[in-house]
Amino acid sequence: MRFSMRSFLKNVLAMAIGIGITLLALEGVLRTTHLLDAHTGYSEPHPLYGWKLAAGRDYWAELEGGHAEGVINSYGWRDREWQKEKGDGVYRVAIVGDSFVEALQVEEEETFTRMAEQLLNDEGQKVELMNFGRSGATTTEEFLFIREEVMDFKPDLVVVVFFPYNDIRDMDPDLTHDNIRPFATFDANGNLSIDTSFTETRSYALKSAINPMKQSSAFVSLMATQYNQLKGAFSKKAKSGDVSSQEELLVKKGFLSLATDSPVPDFERAYALNKRMLLEIKMLVEKGGAKFMLMNLPFATLKPEIEEDYKRVDDTFDRTYFDKDLGKFAQEEGIDFLPLEDSFRDFWQANDLDILPGHFNPTGHQLAGKLLAEAIKSVKVRSTVEDR
Repeated sequence: MRFSMRSFLKNVLAMAIGIGITLLALEGVLRTTHLLDAHTGYSEPHPLYGWKLAAGRDYWAELEGGHAEGVINSYGWRDREWQKEKGDGVYRVAIVGDSFVEALQVEEEETFTRMAEQLLNDEGQKVELMNFGRSGATTTEEFLFIREEVMDFKPDLVVVVFFPYNDIRDMDPDLTHDNIRPFATFDANGNLSIDTSFTETRSYALKSAINPMKQSSAFVSLMATQYNQLKGAFSKKAKSGDVSSQEELLVKKGFLSLATDSPVPDFERAYALNKRMLLEIKMLVEKGGAKFMLMNLPFATLKPEIEEDYKRVDDTFDRTYFDKDLGKFAQEEGIDFLPLEDSFRDFWQANDLDILPGHFNPTGHQLAGKLLAEAIKSVKVRSTVEDR
């Protein structure tokens, strides 16, 4: 009996050593080859934002055929290192948004923020653009970014980049696929409250517990990513109901219903909340002595055949709805506005280049950078005139 137990323990130990060696070898392969897009984690849970990029961490990404790698700066944003104080005569612009601004599909120097900055400085202007982009950020989270961090850098202009797809959906806990985030509410008197009760959930606790392992292991990070993707896929399937296509889901039950004559009430409410939060951002920015601009991103309707897919679901669909509606809102509220839908479509038709495969590719970033540079220059010139 004693002999059998000893043999058993030896076998268990040998097996444990074998598994350990295998896992170490697998970890080495994943780190060096990035097989299956594996990489160590470079984000961390945040008790106010839900999560944030981890300051000083190396990042590596291959998304939508593009590649990016570098180091998150010491303030926790995907940009070069910053100085709190502006240089003499520098016009500082903070660009705040989601994954389109974070732009992990391209190298940092190819992002539209860097493109716009380069164009302006090539003209002899002293302009600094700062990238406050974080994947999946909503207008609520962007308000918090600006309140907690952006205004500390004393920007002259704050640009909020709006993407209707997830900016509208993720404002509402009943519509979003990810509830580990803050939600904005307003009471009967119009007072803003930020609900951060996600910090009390089991999901947030689990995320916080696993995160150090994700940062230490490409294997653990890969497993967590695969799990989240599966979870998201099941969530989307559950919310899709009886629709037969992605186009039907977006137009009949999703945010694109707003661009038709039959808007879904839940999305109308979430969109109205976005506008209310944009006004809160405007007040916050102007209180800090800066100008505010709203930039609306194009959706994937550049090609006529894609637009026709949506029109087949509902012939009242208007691809320019958000540019027009947000443009009207901005005009009424005294907000500078940069629409991109028509400019991107005109470019695509003239050049027949794929610039929006999902997020911007390098050509898309070049175009967005050019348009943003022109808009910044206009605001800067007007501000100079007003100051005289």
